[in-house]
Amino acid sequence: MPLIVGQYDAESDRVLIQTQIQKEERDVGELVLIDADSGSILKRQDLDAVVLPWHDMICPMGGSEYLMTAREGEMRAFVGIFNCRGDGEPLMRVGFEPQVQKALRSSCEMSDVTYATFDMDEHGKARMIHGVLFMPKNLPVVESQRAALIYAHGGPTANTAKAWSADVQFLTSLGYIVFGPNPRGSYGHGKKFESLNDADWGGGDFRDYCYGLTFLIRNYHLDTRRVGIFGGSYGGYMTNWAITRPNTPFAFGISLYGISNLFLTVKESVIAGMTLTEMGDPEENHDLYKERSPYFWAQHVASPLLLIHGSRDKRTVTKQSSLFYEELIRLGKQDVRYVEIEGEGHGFRTTKARVESMQAMADFLWHVAPIASEEEQQEMLIIEEMKGDFLEVLHEAMRAAVCPTEENKSNFQSLLDKIRNQLWNRAVELRGSGEDCDSA
Repeated sequence: MPLIVGQYDAESDRVLIQTQIQKEERDVGELVLIDADSGSILKRQDLDAVVLPWHDMICPMGGSEYLMTAREGEMRAFVGIFNCRGDGEPLMRVGFEPQVQKALRSSCEMSDVTYATFDMDEHGKARMIHGVLFMPKNLPVVESQRAALIYAHGGPTANTAKAWSADVQFLTSLGYIVFGPNPRGSYGHGKKFESLNDADWGGGDFRDYCYGLTFLIRNYHLDTRRVGIFGGSYGGYMTNWAITRPNTPFAFGISLYGISNLFLTVKESVIAGMTLTEMGDPEENHDLYKERSPYFWAQHVASPLLLIHGSRDKRTVTKQSSLFYEELIRLGKQDVRYVEIEGEGHGFRTTKARVESMQAMADFLWHVAPIASEEEQQEMLIIEEMKGDFLEVLHEAMRAAVCPTEENKSNFQSLLDKIRNQLWNRAVELRGSGEDCDSA
């Protein structure tokens, strides 16, 4: 049976219909734009196999356009912009193309953040670390459902700024808080600050990220078990390093084309010179190279880890993740996943590769720090609101039961009737007749 879903746009008075069927073991389908008044078909567009059916992740952008985060079962993947105008434009534009990214409405609010780290600066004052907080517009209303990721940027001489990032936008569109500190080694704060992690990869810069994690948890009341770390390239190295730390404070990690073995970087990477400049000669600094390579700390991994790498990566080389994964499996680590993106190099260029990568990230996040749907969160709020009244009356009933006289027996029954009626009336007040609720 074909899957048929749609979106009515009142502004244009048109309906955008998506059909999808499985044909020869692959999903195929089309978009159809229909005039709501006449019912006539205005435009059609075939769908690529990577496009999944949308469900409830639709964000109106204005002008009859919608940003879609498609969903299938418990997995979602960022797809692009759908429009109901059909005036000389395709019905779907891929969200990863630069010209489309410029037009996208952000799924988060971006703000500058500063926090003190573990050491002093050259003036004897607490060293301040600057970063960017990406707060999702659809932040879960139930605090226990909130989850976050520390974003470790590449480089290491790079910078996280208030700018568009497909990965960050994807994560915030799913409701995850993302915080991107700029630790020592980042540019934008002077040459001296840039050089602070020379010959110290995974040292002071890692501690800066840890202090950022503490700042995030304390200021936004997050459960430490629902905050992880992710990043690509050097950010992937930092993720691998963080997850291999004994007693790591990070609950999980997503490493995108990251480094695990510094010796392998010097031996096979096309950018080995950068590692040599930053960390010195591997023969002279053999102990340092080994100490700062996550691969040699694999036995300490106790947090879930997702490794994603392109099959043709010449910069951080694919074996950085594949061999690391094999070592983790050999050591009996259960909660580790590896996804190799066929034909991709350092970073993912094609839409199919990006969707595959993001789908893997979403699947992993639903496993380690799932966020309940809006309806489930609403139910949590209702239960929490009703709990106080319930406990108060129940306490009175229990006091009556302590002394089982005939009078107290009558009072006990009266209190039970009271709590039953009170709960039911409150439920009707909050949810109406309940016709839209599933039967328990």
